Amino acid sequence: MDSDIGVAFVYFNYKKQDAQSVKAILGTIIKQLTRQKACLPEVLREFYRAYFRNAERLSAEKLATQLSQLITTFARVYVVIDALDEFGDRKTFLPIITGMGSASGNGSLKIFVTSRRERDIAAHFAKCRTSTLEIEATKVDTDIEAFVRAEVGKWGLETTDISFADGLRNEIIRALTSKSGGM
Repeated sequence: MDSDIGVAFVYFNYKKQDAQSVKAILGTIIKQLTRQKACLPEVLREFYRAYFRNAERLSAEKLATQLSQLITTFARVYVVIDALDEFGDRKTFLPIITGMGSASGNGSLKIFVTSRRERDIAAHFAKCRTSTLEIEATKVDTDIEAFVRAEVGKWGLETTDISFADGLRNEIIRALTSKSGGM
């Protein structure tokens, strides 16, 4: 990979809220970008000396500053953030990540975010005048129903002592499909 172009990917999972902090996410992005460099940039060596060797406390702000400095060592950086709506501390994270995009000025940082439509996320991107493209999934209910029908078929309830009538099976499929909300 061209070391002038950096790519980092973050995937949020609502089931792992305790492992997903702003500091952990920023650290993950720094780590991914650093591994794409042929040699360790001087800004990271200084960062290591200041915070790790001397055992100073790291804050999200210090990590964000470090990430911003690391980004300047690339001609272009792409950060993909998937399922942002699943992250518990969006209130802290959104200003940091969009601030870095604005601070890059020359457009060297490109951020791609996927998320369900959430008011706070939409309001934040609108407030900072970030270009957005909304794509809404449509007609997914038939896919969800097919998946649920296949999964219910795996239950093997017809081989148990319980009579599993088609009416009950269809009611379960209908309930699960309608409650899925397109997810």
